[in-house]
Amino acid sequence: MKAFTMVGSRKAPDDVVKWFVQIAEALLQRGVVGRSGLCPLGIDESLTQAVINELNAERDPKAELYIAWNGFDGWRDGDLNGCVISAKNLPCYEKAVELAKDVHPAWHAVKAGGKLLHSRNPFQVLGRDLVSPSDVVLLWAPIAGDSITGGTRTAYELAKNSSIPIYNAKVPGEVEGYLSAIGIDIPRHRDEPKEDLEI
Repeated sequence: MKAFTMVGSRKAPDDVVKWFVQIAEALLQRGVVGRSGLCPLGIDESLTQAVINELNAERDPKAELYIAWNGFDGWRDGDLNGCVISAKNLPCYEKAVELAKDVHPAWHAVKAGGKLLHSRNPFQVLGRDLVSPSDVVLLWAPIAGDSITGGTRTAYELAKNSSIPIYNAKVPGEVEGYLSAIGIDIPRHRDEPKEDLEI
């Protein structure tokens, strides 16, 4: 395996976010390139944290963390030992915009900032040249019919159109089955529901 994409909802449960950090670390330590979008919440945060952990351990993770524009959430092109990449600076950015537009159900209604965010998604799935697809997409996102909801839908549809295997942690056993198949044993520890205290 050469590359994996790790994306998903900003509303992913905390236990899934923590689990995905461990999964990302295991894959990065195998030398697999991790790709995501550097959103400060949810599943994107998992890969970002894994990269930071690997750098703190003085390892050299291979990752492509795409920001929608230079300075997005304080990140700059080249940060994290070159892992942070400004999508707008890439030569094939206009092609990425067209790819995002083609799979979005209501592109005309998306505001300018939203279009920038969606237009970084093709790179997360297809690489910085848009012709080097990831081997797998790992995500957590609510299901809607034969697709998913939220901003991750763009990446999901691009992966589906490119016949990239997709494993959604929202579906019981999907990610666990994939990890087992590639020899990674990292169980998910579900957060216990919080009970109201009687006073």
